[in-house]
Amino acid sequence: MNVEIEASDVVKVVLQWCREAGLEQTATTLQREARVALNTSPGGRDALLGDVKRGRWDAVLPQVATMELPRSTLEMLYEQIILEMAELKEADTARALLRQTQVMAAMKERSIERHARLEKIVSTPYFDALDAYGGESKEKRREKVAGLLKEELVDVAPGRLLALIGQALKWQQNTGELPPGTKFDLFANAAMREKTDEGPSNQRHIAEEERPCSVRERSIRLSKKAHGECVAFSSDGAILATGSSDGFIELWDWKTGKLRKDLQFQADDAFMMHEDSVLCLSFSRDSDLLASGSLDGRIKVWKVLTGQLLRQYDTAHSGGVVSLQFSRDGSHLLSSSSDSLARVHGLKSGRMLKELRGHDGALAAAVYSADCTRVATAGRDGKIKIWDAKSGDCLLTFTPPQETEALHAPVLALHIVDMGAAEGLTETKEALVVCSRSATIHIMSLTGELLHSIQRDDEKMGELRSFESCMVSPGGALLYAIAADRSLACFSLTGGLAGIGRTECVIQEPHGDKELVGMAHHPHRNMLVSVGVDGCMNMFRAIK
Repeated sequence: MNVEIEASDVVKVVLQWCREAGLEQTATTLQREARVALNTSPGGRDALLGDVKRGRWDAVLPQVATMELPRSTLEMLYEQIILEMAELKEADTARALLRQTQVMAAMKERSIERHARLEKIVSTPYFDALDAYGGESKEKRREKVAGLLKEELVDVAPGRLLALIGQALKWQQNTGELPPGTKFDLFANAAMREKTDEGPSNQRHIAEEERPCSVRERSIRLSKKAHGECVAFSSDGAILATGSSDGFIELWDWKTGKLRKDLQFQADDAFMMHEDSVLCLSFSRDSDLLASGSLDGRIKVWKVLTGQLLRQYDTAHSGGVVSLQFSRDGSHLLSSSSDSLARVHGLKSGRMLKELRGHDGALAAAVYSADCTRVATAGRDGKIKIWDAKSGDCLLTFTPPQETEALHAPVLALHIVDMGAAEGLTETKEALVVCSRSATIHIMSLTGELLHSIQRDDEKMGELRSFESCMVSPGGALLYAIAADRSLACFSLTGGLAGIGRTECVIQEPHGDKELVGMAHHPHRNMLVSVGVDGCMNMFRAIK
């Protein structure tokens, strides 16, 4: 999607920065040469209007002089100042404004009588407030001037230029171009070169090439009385979040394996939490927000850095919330539940906007397509449904291939993946990774066509070969799948038709004889994290 930006808007952003930085001469020159006015106040619109209402004209006039305002508004403003100067016996100041400013010179040409009246008031030794202010109070006239200015002023948050640059850098972090912690040369638009014993390095910090994570880095016990239910990395990779069976949500430093005590709310033991088990977590694309869903059907949306609860949907579902996903623009939240429904919730309104109803049993997941125009849902009824995200209409229903015709295996996990690059194609080819309770994971098109089938190589496992869940790595190169024998297998999703489905590694019982219930992959690094009912969080890295 192309975004058109007006050149004048760029000038305005730079003008605001110049004024905030005290570069008044630079701002004046830029405004004159670009012929673009900035109708903003460094202290904000409310502060300027407050100065008008209090009659602080020494603060008002310098700001108004840099703005582009209608002639009628300027004339009323200057007229009010002249009258108040006359009332205060500041006749010299009143005369200077009346006779030496462009605004009043223009009034003299267009409205001779109005200008002559002001001349008379300024020259009269006695000030008649009732006559001068036209029967109104001074405060009432100030209110009118403030009202006229308010219509012309634009209230812009301070530091808009720096905010835009920060958002651009966050986007580069989200896409892997700028991993967290990288020093960045803003002017050169590149990561800073690192100095080593061998001299400057020209290697740029980029996301690591995805390789199977099979080496246990560390194991962390989350709690003695509870176990982890879900785990998620923030989109920028800076934070690892866990949700537990006791309702607590904890934020971790994945590099050290320790709780983020630099976050004040965690240092104060004021953790984010639910009243029931936390079953799913999802970060927004900018990593600012974290959504959590619990067994009692509630959804909460948190401010990550402060722990502040921004939104709470107490009746989001009548069953446990099993999946959550923010829309691409962060305005909506897609949820699915064991109550057989998927719903779309508005972040601004705090209300449920759409309900996707049609499955006959509990849902396993609901996911957006890459452009968020469609939603795919899957459930225990063994069916997959494709929905129009805007209208909420069901466009298509299909069933993955079954091992037996007598019974539809429940779908336990559903993910979107781009198979175009994996198959050696140049165009994008969105597909669904479908994990049913069977020995095969299917990759299907959004129209129900079977593209690939993936199975474990070890044929002697029998029923224990059935898969329970799966996850696609952020870059789409690897597929991690949990089997009924409590093992974790990693399959390739690249290498063309011959490479897709190749077994890369198998981690035997990553949580011992206990069930593995959740896993997440770092967005830029070869780091896989899992949580199990043994109460531990395990971190796995690729072989060096």
